[in-house]
Amino acid sequence: MNLSVKDRKLLWAKAANRCSYRFQSEMCRKPLVQAAGGSDVVVGEESHIVGDKLGSARYRADCANRNSYENAILLCSTHHTIVDSNQTVFTVVALSEMKRAHEKAVASSPGDPSDRITITDVEVTAEVSDADRVVGMEVNRPATLTNVRSTVKATT
Repeated sequence: MNLSVKDRKLLWAKAANRCSYRFQSEMCRKPLVQAAGGSDVVVGEESHIVGDKLGSARYRADCANRNSYENAILLCSTHHTIVDSNQTVFTVVALSEMKRAHEKAVASSPGDPSDRITITDVEVTAEVSDADRVVGMEVNRPATLTNVRSTVKATT
């Protein structure tokens, strides 16, 4: 696939390094860059939604943006083979929807569980002169809070 640098970055970023395959209740979620033997190996495949050449899966002569982000989906090699082998199920519309659903799920995901922070046994106390101004704690990513107490004392 001959994507521009921008389109390639969009494809990999919006797929979050995961296979975009989603069919019925099955989701792949396989990481597409994996560590092997001390180095990173790219196992993902940039796949055409509308086929690239006459005779390829889902080929249409009228496709104007054949090598573009819009016509690309990121898959593992297993699912690339599966979707190209069954064009009656994995149509252009089905693959476009698969890509859209995967990217939507990635965008609304709270992130990798390893990014989650844990806050345990914390007590936050604030004494303010004006009850309208309260000091709080901001947690800007998924977190597990255990035994966290907050006390605010207002003098007015």
